[in-house]
Amino acid sequence: MPAPPARLSRGRASRVGGRLALIVALITGVSLVASAALLTVVVPAGAKARDTVRKLGDVPPLQEALPSPPQTSVIYAADGKTVLARLVLDEDRKVVPLRDIPRRVRNAVVAIEDDRFYEHGGIDMRGILRAAVADLRKGSIAQGGSTLTQQYIKKVVTGDSRTLDRKIREAMYAVELERRWSKSQILEAYLNQAYFGDGVYGIATAAQHYFGGKSVRKLTLAEAAALAATVQAPNRLKPTRPKDNKPRRMAVLDRMQERGYASPKAVAKAKREKLKVELHKPKTRQPYFVEYIKQQLLHDPAYDKVLGKEDTERRKRMVFQGGLKVYTTLQPRRQAQARAAIRNQLWNRFGKSGNPTGAVASVDPNTGRILALYGGRENFKRSQVDLATARGGSGFQPGSSFKVFYLVAALEKGITPAQVYNSPARITIPDRRCYTGFNTPWTLGNAGDGEAGVFNMYQATAHSVNTYFAQLAMDVGIERAIETARRMGISVPPRGSEDYRRHWAVCSSVLGVVPVSVLDMASAYGVLANNGVRCPAFSIARIDAPGKQLFERKPNCTRVIEPKIAATVTAMLRGVVTGGTGRAAALPDRPVAGKTGTAQEYQSAFFNGFTPQMATSVWVGFTPKPVPMRYQNGGRPVFGGTFPAMIFHDYMAAALNGAPVEGFPAAPPPPPPPVPPTTKPPPGTKPPGGPKPPGGPKPPPTTRSPNTVIVPGVVGLPIGAARAVLSGSGLGSGLAYTSGRPGRVAAQSPGAGGQLPRGSSVTLMVGRRG
Repeated sequence: MPAPPARLSRGRASRVGGRLALIVALITGVSLVASAALLTVVVPAGAKARDTVRKLGDVPPLQEALPSPPQTSVIYAADGKTVLARLVLDEDRKVVPLRDIPRRVRNAVVAIEDDRFYEHGGIDMRGILRAAVADLRKGSIAQGGSTLTQQYIKKVVTGDSRTLDRKIREAMYAVELERRWSKSQILEAYLNQAYFGDGVYGIATAAQHYFGGKSVRKLTLAEAAALAATVQAPNRLKPTRPKDNKPRRMAVLDRMQERGYASPKAVAKAKREKLKVELHKPKTRQPYFVEYIKQQLLHDPAYDKVLGKEDTERRKRMVFQGGLKVYTTLQPRRQAQARAAIRNQLWNRFGKSGNPTGAVASVDPNTGRILALYGGRENFKRSQVDLATARGGSGFQPGSSFKVFYLVAALEKGITPAQVYNSPARITIPDRRCYTGFNTPWTLGNAGDGEAGVFNMYQATAHSVNTYFAQLAMDVGIERAIETARRMGISVPPRGSEDYRRHWAVCSSVLGVVPVSVLDMASAYGVLANNGVRCPAFSIARIDAPGKQLFERKPNCTRVIEPKIAATVTAMLRGVVTGGTGRAAALPDRPVAGKTGTAQEYQSAFFNGFTPQMATSVWVGFTPKPVPMRYQNGGRPVFGGTFPAMIFHDYMAAALNGAPVEGFPAAPPPPPPPVPPTTKPPPGTKPPGGPKPPGGPKPPPTTRSPNTVIVPGVVGLPIGAARAVLSGSGLGSGLAYTSGRPGRVAAQSPGAGGQLPRGSSVTLMVGRRG
């Protein structure tokens, strides 16, 4: 005879008595499901049970559509296969159909949690009675009696409060669900809903999490048993706690053998198997880009209709728990090429610690799709400032690359490319619109990559002549140019705002003193690449929810510049690459247009360029604290025509490899170069002939100070000879490397014929050896 049960304490007796009361209430509840007429049955199950039974007539029917389990959303690259990130809030779950869950995995869970699952109709009276007997023997609640169906109902409908009301409703709903759904449907829902510890929900996610990213399809019998063992008490029995998990795992295998779910041979092998638990934490690829996507999903009003209003709990739950598949425009190959270009030009030269970093934004100008967006190499956890989008920061000064908006505005106003200004090394602009602090006129000079003399628009653009553009800005009008920048895609603050008035609508804006994002610059230059048609840059191509498509981006392109003007500006920017400050960006056998830019005090530098197929902006500088950028050898400053142009060259050469060569639309022929003014001839001599500079009054004559020298031409010379020539003229020299004949000067900046103060430095673009 079995030993009599131990004497129960008052507390334990109450709990076991509650179990018996629950059994009676459940029987009554199930009867009520079958027939409402049985409400008059009186069951002596205690006052609380009788009260509960009286209330059962008010239990609403089970809703037709049970809530879907929260699932993790996934962000993909443009190929639709490369996973960039999984968005997890508080339930990491991937829902899979039952057909993707092997039978051995299903049977392991059924065997230990509800071995009569395929025999009962929602509640298992035999199981409840067996649990009650075990409770009486142990003197405490020792076994559970809930079926898988009841456990599922508790998860998604009734909650887990320890009350008779809840348990009776749970039982009634379980019976109703069994009538409505097949066993396969219930098991699939349960396996995707169950919790497995570590914030992991669903059998498929648990398989990946605990077993090194393994698919649920490839789980061994031992691994399946380990996960099934976890369900009863996930935080205590999870596979990472082997002392607790192993006994339960062995019980799972024994039960599978008893119920015929696994052969004795298979069970013996599984018991001998050494379980290899390896936590898998999916890595986020491209964290800066992923954060850029995440912030759009959460806050961009463009997605209010499909995701819910921004900054609401519904929107947050949809993004993190809606099981979304977010397909982006990012191309992994081109992203890797952008990173490699920066690494080769910066990291390999300066090293990774405390030295310049870079950012690249590359877009398809014909659609607006963002192809590459490299936001910096900094540790994302330490610095979440995205250098490419300026998210978390304010962007960077574009320097002379902002002049392109003044070119467009000038042509739109009717100023021709033949417009000539005398452009000395330094100039004072007397216009009161440009007066600075202390009521003084604006004085500025040309940068080290500029020239001095008389120029038309083509020449001034090629050589980035600040003093030319300062005069052009006065004729164009500052606000006209700023609004042109807005039209082309620059994020300009609202017109009339304090920020606009104090920082944008100022004369120095022509020199690019207001910070902009690298992505904005790539998008704006893309307007020229697309012959005046703007296709706003975008990064999210499609959003799918389980079973349906929520959103698909279609290019929204509009003409913002007349084709003739776009073609003319493009022709000017081609001159920057073919014979100006951007020679290092040139691609062999492929037309390229672009513009260099250097920030104040050489703290950073830009190159923005394009072909008809791709527009790309490159920025280099120091972060988070900007400091002047200088070469390690010689201490010379870094310009937009050096590292940014070289990074552009390397990236574009790789990204366009194999792409067809496309030409730009034809532009009107450039004007002839202006004839430089001469000093007044001595009395009695005949004035020199030749045409006068068009476009206004004759510029004042220029004279050369004894402290200035004419820059000699050294292109084509060996580097040693070139430096000797410059030194003999009273000028220093510095090196930048580019493609071309090794050891010889491929280009120089400033070019031959310009005037520089004695002791100034000339940058020599030298062909790289090896």
